[in-house]
Amino acid sequence: MPLQRYSKEEKSRKDPRRGDDRNLVIVDQDFGQPDLEDRMFLFWTRNKTTILAISGLLIAGAIAAILWFAAADFRLHLLQDEYTKTAATPDARLAFARANAGKPLAGVAALEAGDDLFKQEKYADAAGAYALAVQNLPASEKAAAAFAARAQLFLGFAKLNAKDAAGATAAIEQTARAANYPVTFRCRAIYTLALLAVERGNNAEARRWLDEVDRLDPQNTWAAEKQELIALVPSLLNAAATLETKQPPAPPAEKSNEAKPAADAKPAAKPAPKPAAGSTGL
Repeated sequence: MPLQRYSKEEKSRKDPRRGDDRNLVIVDQDFGQPDLEDRMFLFWTRNKTTILAISGLLIAGAIAAILWFAAADFRLHLLQDEYTKTAATPDARLAFARANAGKPLAGVAALEAGDDLFKQEKYADAAGAYALAVQNLPASEKAAAAFAARAQLFLGFAKLNAKDAAGATAAIEQTARAANYPVTFRCRAIYTLALLAVERGNNAEARRWLDEVDRLDPQNTWAAEKQELIALVPSLLNAAATLETKQPPAPPAEKSNEAKPAADAKPAAKPAPKPAAGSTGL
C-alpha cells in the first residue's frame, strides 16, 4: 500500500489533541481565591504522611506515659503492702529502709524505727535510725520536708541523750538553718539551742537564738516559753544579741500553716522530749 503523505494543515486537522479541552479547568475569579476548606484540603494532600506519622508518635508516647505511671503506682502499692506486713519491729523497719534506700517510704520506716528506739532509751541506735531517715527523705519535696525536719531534729535529741553534746548541737542547728524545713520545726530547734546555751552559761548566745525565733516567725508559739525563760534567767534581758557564728542566720521563710507536732513533748533544757507511742510526731 502506498505511503500517504499529509500536508501540515491536514496533520493539524487530524491531531486528536486539537480542540480537546477535557483536562482544562477554567480559572475564574472565585477559584482564584481558594477558601479555608480548599486550603486545608491542599495542605492535607501534601502533608498527610507527615501528619499521620506525628500523630502516631504522639499517641504512642501518651500510651507509654500512662503505662509508666500505672506501673509506678502499682510498685508503690506493692511496697506499701510489703512494709505493712513485714515492718513490725524497729529492726524490721530498719531492714526495710536499707533494702529500699532512696524511697520516701524507707525514710518513714527509719523515722518510726527511731521513735521506737528512742522510747526504749536506746539513744545511740535511735540516732542512727534518724540519720537513715534524713538520708531517704528529700527536703526539696514539700510533702517529705516535714518528715525530714522531724527526723533531723530528733537526731539532735537522740544525740543529746546519748551524751554527744557536740553532735546534738550540730544536728539541731542544721534543723534551725534549713530553709526548706517548715517554720514550726525550725523555731523549735532554735528555742532548743537557746536552752542549751543557757545550760552552758552563755547568755549572749541564748539571747541571740531567742531573738532569731522572733525574727523567723513573729507570731511563733514559743513566745510564752521565751518570757518564762527570761523570767528564770533575768540576765537575758541585758545580754548582747551579737553572737558571731560560723554561718550567717538563715533568711526568713514564709510562715508555715503546719500544726505543731502534737505527739512530741516540748523540749526542755533537761533531757530531750520523747515521741509519743505509735506516732511519727507529725
